[in-house]
Amino acid sequence: MTHHLPSRRSLLKGAGAAALVAGPLAAAAPAAAAPSPAPSPSGSSPSPSRRGHVRSAAAGVRDKMTWWEATTTAAPAATQPGNTPLLAWRGNRNSRNITLANVIGPPRQFAGSTLEKTILADASDYAPSFLPGVTSAYDARLAWTGIDYGRAVKVADFALTSGDWKLTGGMTQHGLVGYGQIGGTSGPDMSVLQRYRVNVVDQYGRVVLAQANGISFGETIPLPFFGTPRGPVRNIGLGWEGTVWMWTASDGALSFAFTDSAVPATDTPVVVRSAQWAICEPAAFTPFRDSVYIAWTGTDGAGHLNVAPVDLAAVKAGTDPIGAVYTLPETSIAAPALVPQMDWDHGNHRLAVFWTGTDGSGALNACEVVLP
Repeated sequence: MTHHLPSRRSLLKGAGAAALVAGPLAAAAPAAAAPSPAPSPSGSSPSPSRRGHVRSAAAGVRDKMTWWEATTTAAPAATQPGNTPLLAWRGNRNSRNITLANVIGPPRQFAGSTLEKTILADASDYAPSFLPGVTSAYDARLAWTGIDYGRAVKVADFALTSGDWKLTGGMTQHGLVGYGQIGGTSGPDMSVLQRYRVNVVDQYGRVVLAQANGISFGETIPLPFFGTPRGPVRNIGLGWEGTVWMWTASDGALSFAFTDSAVPATDTPVVVRSAQWAICEPAAFTPFRDSVYIAWTGTDGAGHLNVAPVDLAAVKAGTDPIGAVYTLPETSIAAPALVPQMDWDHGNHRLAVFWTGTDGSGALNACEVVLP
């Protein structure tokens, strides 16, 4: 089963949007402006790349669910290859083990749902990452930074049931990134760009990338132009056009770059610093309808969740790609996960966000994002 994603033309065009809370839409005022960044070593403050006025607006939430029994101190990972959302997270301070779960309930409904969980023996200090979709063997693939072997970065495939695409709880194969010699200081990011890929911040503060040969992600390649970001980087391929990258800089600025190469080991692209700020890495690029969306946790002091369409062509032109920001009435201590949900039986779809709450226990939450 394959997802229907926007065409290359529409991607480049961009956009120019258990405790249970249900019922009326909830809306929040736009988050307050982020604090100014720290001065650069030269004494001047870095400024965002130029763009017109950024429109800020409140977004609504609908069909919110809090799974009180699922707690974490990091971001959740989420994907949905069929009608069932799949989640993964590392535990809270009392248990750092990686947990995978099926969200069991009616299609495209979080209200009243339950989590069917599988707890791994492996543990992590950081958020795990799902491969978007499924592998060629129709498995779900997950990567995480372990706590053993010098924080080795690990990858494993998990079996899915045929028909409804749920996790069975069985692991089919596993491997290491960088021959087990990488000591991760962030969670990894998994993506597909020509090949399956993993990137992570290593023990030297560099972003390193590895491409798959089966389940093996052998040689790692440093990507120096990212500097020392807050967490892993995200990327989206534009086919023969090139690749757009996104990350949170060390000072918190959301940053973007365009490269001709899918593995830009020696590239020195123009880095586009957005006017938006985040406490940690943003959610991955998420194609939805005719746009590509991102989400992040803001630096407003409360940690409000923000969602925005991204103009990928603006990144290529060297200007700020975020022209509208939609702020949700929800807060988080970590990065959110953004997932397009398709009802394969009826053809309906919606944009969903998953996040770690600020309730004190780090309970996982989910809701539909209602854009204005």
